[in-house]
Amino acid sequence: MTHIAAGEKLPLAVWLCYNVAMDEMLAKEREMQRALPLRMLAEQVFSRTAGAPLSKGNSVKLLRDGRENYPAWAEAITAA
Repeated sequence: MTHIAAGEKLPLAVWLCYNVAMDEMLAKEREMQRALPLRMLAEQVFSRTAGAPLSKGNSVKLLRDGRENYPAWAEAITAA
């Protein structure tokens, strides 16, 4: 992206487009920075519990209690 020097005179439409683009870029950057700590925490949790790092394409289903866990275990054992 081209940077505009301080004090440079530009047509209003160009100035507005530049500022909108910069705002969008900064918003995406902030979003990525907020997601990074969560990604790092998830990586740490899953590698410790599963003994393996996160991999693209895998999925996780959070089972909260015995009523959710037992049927999933039984199904996994049957399918093994």
